Amino acid sequence: MTKHEIVVVKLGGSLLKAPGLYEKLSVYLAQIDALILLVVGGGEAVQRVREIDQQVGLQADVAHNMALMAMSVNAGEVCSNLSNARMVRHLKDANEVWEKAGIAVVEPTCWLPEEVGDRVIKSWQMTSDSIAGLIAQGLGCRRLVLLKACQVSEHLSISEMVEKSIVDDLFEKFSSGINQVEVKQF
Repeated sequence: MTKHEIVVVKLGGSLLKAPGLYEKLSVYLAQIDALILLVVGGGEAVQRVREIDQQVGLQADVAHNMALMAMSVNAGEVCSNLSNARMVRHLKDANEVWEKAGIAVVEPTCWLPEEVGDRVIKSWQMTSDSIAGLIAQGLGCRRLVLLKACQVSEHLSISEMVEKSIVDDLFEKFSSGINQVEVKQF
């Protein structure tokens, strides 16, 4: 990897409560010799949106937007805890962060409509894993890393991970064409 290549790293939202997360994440990200675009999952906040949806039956686009807002809140938390991380709404914002050797953290409520458009599926089938894949595809990235709280065998194929619910049902579609897809317990 060179510092001209972009690696999309997705941090599972359920990891946000893990003790020592930010120190461990800082060390891990420092080892990546590329420009880093970090996508932060929704974790407990998105789980709460799911519960509300089950209780009252939200419209799909409303539930989707609420989930993106939850991801955005979590992205803000990460930026508050990583000194070189900055929230970015567009690719041009990310380029400015990378020029200063920082970590660009996706603000999904702006990034997705602007940079991805109508490829986002507004349903619970598409989680932040597939969103990260979609972003990586759109940028032509060669590497995508998912950092998960659950145990993951490095010998599993993507279709096996879908079967075991490690990644969502659409992840195979939205990770295709990416040379190196890594799903790691973190």
